[in-house]
Amino acid sequence: MSYCVSDKYKDAVAFTKPGEQFLGVNTYIDDKIHAMMDDTDLSQDQVEELLMTHEYMHSAQDIEKFGNNVLIVEADNELKLASYFNDIAQSSDDSQLKERYGQMAEVCLARYSGIISCMQGSDDEHHVEGIELSEISDYCIDS
Repeated sequence: MSYCVSDKYKDAVAFTKPGEQFLGVNTYIDDKIHAMMDDTDLSQDQVEELLMTHEYMHSAQDIEKFGNNVLIVEADNELKLASYFNDIAQSSDDSQLKERYGQMAEVCLARYSGIISCMQGSDDEHHVEGIELSEISDYCIDS
């Protein structure tokens, strides 16, 4: 796995190179992590885990399948992450883990909803009608 620090992708907190074992992080990652903590009410540890898992999930995606459409790639990734974190929360007997991963799943689902709203040109960026966390796996796009 290769790593780098860059501000090439100014809006990204972290990034991967499709088809390569590569992880890059933004030069201002600390600021971006704290901004995400403020936006989501997640702890720093949760944000860091979410971001790392998000980027590793990209490594498993077949980007070409989506016609290299960034919004579709990101929506697919967020939905899979929401399902993944929800599965961890639902399968845990530990109430703290349930809460931790349930919160992370909700953040990913909200991010997914925001992307879908952006794609649809909707003003409601935090809700997609009819999708509940328990149904997420039904909507995942298999890689």
